[in-house]
Amino acid sequence: MASGAATQARLARAAAQDGAGLEGLVRRYLRAQHRDMPAEGCAIAALAPDIARQSLELRTGFTERLEAFLGLIKEYLPAGDPAAQNAAAIGILGVMLGTLQLSRAVVDPVLSDEILENGIQAALRLGRILDGYAAMAADEAREAEAMEWIEGFIEDVAEEAVGGR
Repeated sequence: MASGAATQARLARAAAQDGAGLEGLVRRYLRAQHRDMPAEGCAIAALAPDIARQSLELRTGFTERLEAFLGLIKEYLPAGDPAAQNAAAIGILGVMLGTLQLSRAVVDPVLSDEILENGIQAALRLGRILDGYAAMAADEAREAEAMEWIEGFIEDVAEEAVGGR
């Protein structure tokens, strides 16, 4: 198994390469080479189903690796509401892990490739949803500023009309 730090470093390089961001990270993780080399791949995907039955110490270590992975994903999400960012990172990681596990489990190579590609698209859609929320929040802030200006303008006009009589 690759170490968590080594896997995350490779994913971070892929995300940073040519400004690939979240898409680079997701595509690097859900590539056929990663699927085809489970002994060299992500320990989280390989061991997650068995971790719940392990000791508190082992589950604590697993949790730390998982949180580090979530932190890496969050680095490539738009800044904004931390709760929304955390929810998106958890959803993206869940899609990535499940996709990798399913793609490794099936015997049909065409289906396995379809699982990988659809998992990539699903993870990226989750990232775009957060982009949409960030844009909506920015639009709402601009809209609130515009409404304040309009209300102030109307008050100024009304005062001038009353005072000018």
